[in-house]
Amino acid sequence: MRISEAAAITNKDIVKDPSGVWVAKVIGNNNYKVGSIYHEEGGNKFFKDTRTKTPAGFRAVYLNAEAVEICKRNMQHEPRLLLNAKSPGQGIWNHIAVYRFLRRVGRELGIPKMLSSHFFRHTYISKLSELHVPLNVIMQQVGQADSEVTKQIYTHVTQNERIYLKEQLSKLKL
Repeated sequence: MRISEAAAITNKDIVKDPSGVWVAKVIGNNNYKVGSIYHEEGGNKFFKDTRTKTPAGFRAVYLNAEAVEICKRNMQHEPRLLLNAKSPGQGIWNHIAVYRFLRRVGRELGIPKMLSSHFFRHTYISKLSELHVPLNVIMQQVGQADSEVTKQIYTHVTQNERIYLKEQLSKLKL
């Protein structure tokens, strides 16, 4: 998910679909108000928006058993948000907090490139591609409507795919 989508997931959005698979229903995002909008509405900077980046953003993201356990653990405290802090009273991990955290960690580790949560999205899509998940399924999982964008930006060839190709080519008999 995009970080703003994950920040808006609540415990009621983690459900079993009709086939019995656990999913996270993406039905909006955690948005951020700036400037005069922030002051006009009583100082509440973050709000759950009922929109996603694209219409394809409204989706059910399949979760494996480990992801379900992480969701259950993180949603024990009020408010019951997926990106809730580790203990009550510490606030939530909204997209601004995640960006700040990643940038601080990047500086501390001496990583010259500015880190962002979007790296996780690229990694997830690359790993799904390595697992030979069909492109249309990957697009559904990440809320991407344009297959050309998905192919051009996200599905670069990874080292594991090169190894897989080498193994497959060695099986060919001429």
